[in-house]
Amino acid sequence: MLILETAALTGKAASAKGRGTLHLAGPLDLAAVWIAHGPFDAGPLTLAGDAKGSAQLGGTLLHPTARLNAHFDRVELPQLALNDASVALTFGGLDAGHGGTLAVHAASAYGPASATTRFALAKDSLALDQIALDAGGLKLKGALTLARGGLTD
Repeated sequence: MLILETAALTGKAASAKGRGTLHLAGPLDLAAVWIAHGPFDAGPLTLAGDAKGSAQLGGTLLHPTARLNAHFDRVELPQLALNDASVALTFGGLDAGHGGTLAVHAASAYGPASATTRFALAKDSLALDQIALDAGGLKLKGALTLARGGLTD
């Protein structure tokens, strides 16, 4: 068993602290908290203002699970700004064939915004199902797969 009493990382715009235990033949129990000061660009979106969150790693070495929670002051997408955004992301521990879930809830100039989905990662694709999106006047439900070379059904 490995015991991590405390670990800390500090950077120019972010910091993180963690602790936990790792059993080579048993359960994982690691947790971390972090804070960051934006803006940060990630493709077509900008994470502006302050951000903070937590992460938990569980399961076992052979079957790990992870839960990430984050709060962003502002998320700027093309044509839509989200304020007070909460994001929850899970990996593992779901039905066979699914890798995790994603949920986003925020406020916008058009009212509340939300998006949820399950996802599965494969070598050359990302499959999304149980999609429910309601943001900026757009409502969407369904499933889709993003694969090398384009969309599939």
